[in-house]
Amino acid sequence: MISSKAAGKNTLFIYDNISGAYRDLNSSDLVGGVYRTSFNELHTSQKHIILDIKSTYGINQLTDETGVNFGATIIENSGRLDLQTANQTGSNFYVSSLVRGVFQYGANGEAGISIKVIDPPTGLQYARWGYFDGENGAGFGLDVSGLFVFRLDNLEYSKVYRNNWNSNVLSGAGNVYSFNETQNSYNYSVNLDCDNLEYSINPINTINNRREKVLCHFWENSNALIDGNQPLRAEVFNGESVGQFKISIGDRYYGIIGGEAVVQRKPFVDSITDHTISVAQNVWEPIMAVRKKENFGPSNRNNSVNTKIHLFSAQTDQNAEFMITLNGSVTGTNWLSPEFRNSDESACEVQKVTNNALGISTTGQVIEKISALASNKGDTAVQDDEISYFGNGGQLIAYARRTSSNSTTISAQLHWDEEY
Repeated sequence: MISSKAAGKNTLFIYDNISGAYRDLNSSDLVGGVYRTSFNELHTSQKHIILDIKSTYGINQLTDETGVNFGATIIENSGRLDLQTANQTGSNFYVSSLVRGVFQYGANGEAGISIKVIDPPTGLQYARWGYFDGENGAGFGLDVSGLFVFRLDNLEYSKVYRNNWNSNVLSGAGNVYSFNETQNSYNYSVNLDCDNLEYSINPINTINNRREKVLCHFWENSNALIDGNQPLRAEVFNGESVGQFKISIGDRYYGIIGGEAVVQRKPFVDSITDHTISVAQNVWEPIMAVRKKENFGPSNRNNSVNTKIHLFSAQTDQNAEFMITLNGSVTGTNWLSPEFRNSDESACEVQKVTNNALGISTTGQVIEKISALASNKGDTAVQDDEISYFGNGGQLIAYARRTSSNSTTISAQLHWDEEY
């Protein structure tokens, strides 16, 4: 796993002819076991980082989604995030990256997260971390029975405890590696290829006192995951137990080995609205709302499609200003598929606001503010491939306000990319 405490970003990856996956080059590869070209050249690949999330500045709506129940908390602590339950049953907390990793068939996807367990769990308490969304994915976990790896396929949960790992249980007895999850911070990583899941940790080598990436367990011929596009997530649960249970999260990342950095498939989706503003000049009025569906597709599974704004444009007959907010609140129920798309062809749905009777909140975080000082059918536009992603249930709301004393007629268009 590559992080601020792991190998440099120019690490050399090779294709292992035995495992059928890319991995780090090591000294034994000078002898054999590695795929070479007909000119005896090593078959190598670079790692392309898709997600690199730092914990230095705490939680941010533009990078993370969170869920909290019964008094659990998350606190920035010296560049890490502490997730802690409250001293009551049912207390839990999760933090999940807003953007998901994108699995590319024929390449390896590697997800990593730095975790330290502050105190061991008691009773029914447990923690999980890795590459998953609660319905699909894979990662590590800890409960009173010990450390385990798990996989999720449409809520079907499978886990294997440390003593039954099939590669290296990091036992310490007769083992070169020193590992104790409640004493140190470790990088835990999950590697996905076309058919396998591999779980690795970077314990300390007691001979040279350096951390090394060590394969602990693998699921072979598992068809990887049903849904390979997952967020980086960590969670703590009290269940029916009481007491405080805490873990600490460092950096998180997702990268692709053996593939291109740009792997998104981008259907181009848009929505248009016409609206007349006649309210006071200093009042922001909603003109359009877009949200990502919780479930998507004929199978109605959890919506794992990355969605981001591509372009916003507007034309007015008077001077006007515009802004787009993230995670506002729309209480109206008239959510529809975009024009010329049925419900199975767009990961999002829209509301065209014809009046201000939908109970739209202005408390969302502003992600783009555009001042359009154009009259006589002037127009304005903002375009950026990285304006913002929005997650499941995340609502984008476009607002406008007139800057003249006259009523203002607006024709606005919002375009977004759905990466599937």
